[in-house]
Amino acid sequence: MEKKLSTARGSISKFQLFFLIIQSQVGIGLLSLPSDMYQSVDGDGWISTLIAGAAVQLLLLIYWALYKRFPNHNFSEMTIKLFGNIAGKAYNIFFGICCMVIAGLSSTLYTEMINIWLLPQTPKWALLVLIVATCLFLALEDIKIISRFFVVSSFLFAILILMSLLNLKEDMHVTYLLPIAKSNFLDIVKGSHHTFLSMIGFEIVLFAFTYVKSDTRGLLKVISFANLFVTILYTYFVLICLLSFSPNALKQLQSPLLFMLKGLAFRLVERLDLIFLSLWIVPMTTSIIAYLYIAGKSLSNNPRFYRKSVIVSSAVIFIAGYYLSTLEQLDQVSQWIQNSYFVVIGGVPAFMLLLSFLLKKVTKRCPS
Repeated sequence: MEKKLSTARGSISKFQLFFLIIQSQVGIGLLSLPSDMYQSVDGDGWISTLIAGAAVQLLLLIYWALYKRFPNHNFSEMTIKLFGNIAGKAYNIFFGICCMVIAGLSSTLYTEMINIWLLPQTPKWALLVLIVATCLFLALEDIKIISRFFVVSSFLFAILILMSLLNLKEDMHVTYLLPIAKSNFLDIVKGSHHTFLSMIGFEIVLFAFTYVKSDTRGLLKVISFANLFVTILYTYFVLICLLSFSPNALKQLQSPLLFMLKGLAFRLVERLDLIFLSLWIVPMTTSIIAYLYIAGKSLSNNPRFYRKSVIVSSAVIFIAGYYLSTLEQLDQVSQWIQNSYFVVIGGVPAFMLLLSFLLKKVTKRCPS
């Protein structure tokens, strides 16, 4: 088979792509996920998490197949090629706005979590400014710098997992999971949407494929292993929370993972929950950085205007985040936003792949 080499503008390795994906996916949703899963399917939440991972893998396969049809093209360029110049650019702007709204929602959830657990006296708008400004600082750089930061910050996962393992010394009840698959299978499948929405961020590959120094088969392996890592990570945290808390506790706790660590104390270290949350701020912000990057690329493919697009996107994210923080029924609004975004990252790429076959549109990879 002919090896498909990367283009001249490829600038990141497969190793960097791996961490770019997992850092874009993992965020604040993990902290409340065990509680959400239990309320949906009781002790079978870990099964729903595995199903969500399979759904993400299916979408990644669609993205990969779409890239094989249009090598050397990012998602914004694909839409123009399939939908035409006007309709394609209009959709790209819509896609960018959707990313800004999702990032604004994430920023709101971050500020609320920090305000409740770490800085109760600090105004939420001030926290929002700090978060958006920090993310903007890095998002202004190119993808090579962003991916390097994601690689370096990924060592925090090892620390966070180690901290969670300390809880394994406490009493854990396997009976909380029994009987396995006691919920209706259809309910288990429906419950997987909580995990899926917590795992969004993988769509960054639509804009990162063209920068990776690899053939298409190598790209498929990387994105698959990245999704496997995130799926196992989410399943692990859901499991330890299901084993550590009684059913009544999980129904009442919004962030069971933090409460689990709150009960641990050692001679030299106390309040591991605060240490955990302080470290978790980094994975939370990396997902916003990823959305800033995607939004900037959606608004403009021209490198000269990318920085301006990111600055405009950050302003919209702040406005969206501030507005959402004033809503009383944020949970209902967030569910509507996330479900709508699923159509954008799932339905449209699948339709584009089908359309490319119907119109028999395909481009050849340019030589490096």
